[in-house]
Amino acid sequence: MRSSRFVRSPLGGSLCFTPRDLTILHALYKYHLLSTHQLVAIHPGSEQKTRWRLRELFDAGYVQRFNTKVDATIPGSEPIVYALTDRGADWLSEHRPDIERQNKRYNENNARRTMSSIPHTLMVGDIMVRFELASYYRPDRVQMIGQHAVLQAAPERTRARRIPTHWNSPATVAGTSVTIGNNPDQIFGVTDNERPVGRETMHFFLEADRGTESVRPGKGHLNKSTIYRKLVGYLNTKRTMIYQQVFGAAMENFRVLWVVDSRGRDRDGKTRLENFLAAAHAVTEGRLPNLFLFTTYDAFKQDDPLEHEWVNIRGETVPLLR
Repeated sequence: MRSSRFVRSPLGGSLCFTPRDLTILHALYKYHLLSTHQLVAIHPGSEQKTRWRLRELFDAGYVQRFNTKVDATIPGSEPIVYALTDRGADWLSEHRPDIERQNKRYNENNARRTMSSIPHTLMVGDIMVRFELASYYRPDRVQMIGQHAVLQAAPERTRARRIPTHWNSPATVAGTSVTIGNNPDQIFGVTDNERPVGRETMHFFLEADRGTESVRPGKGHLNKSTIYRKLVGYLNTKRTMIYQQVFGAAMENFRVLWVVDSRGRDRDGKTRLENFLAAAHAVTEGRLPNLFLFTTYDAFKQDDPLEHEWVNIRGETVPLLR
């Protein structure tokens, strides 16, 4: 009888680890959740052998699998999704001394994952894998700086925090002082060797939107999480240069990339992208036009991420590498 794809089976012997295992586990360490297809794309070897190996790593307890099919009455299957476990993280930290194991509880995090949270994490992983692969095929021009490397260059007080990617910034809105926290879905950098000397490296805060968060507060307040609140926080992070206190002087600049849900329209009849642009324009008053760059998820997936043309708050198209 065929065993369930989501129940571990006893292994016939011990695992003999290979470079493929390091690639798989490191990818899950960086992006938290990845589908089988994404892991196959990251590793240039045989697709079938990678799939077999994922099953062995699951059976041995180094990775966790998730079934993303929620409606059994619909024909076909959904991709299997993988995450790192405590055992996998322990092995990875032993073989990658540059990785800080810290006290992160991967097994507890996996137990709390739900079908409402998994799609967003997968979306972030998909975006970052596309950036990583695009950089991989341009080694002479582009080098990607992952979130782990960004945090390694940050001050010790940042690395010691429970959530090193989170920071607070003060803001004044309509005469009211508020403190706004920002925590991007991913932080990364790109070094472009064709840019002027001294300006080769750009840093980005990624925000992936699945259409579940209000763009602007209904009554103009900032007491709940909205896209508008996040925009205000990022703008004041830029104005006060708090980002250099948090991430160090190596981060000389940043842009915020918003990959916006492509489906349907908001209650006012406008698309999500239209409302994002309007909110960003209101927050910045038309200044710093390229601080926030926008695109839809569908449009993003059609292009090479590094060649894709983004839209700024004025509706102008802006290439990422410029």
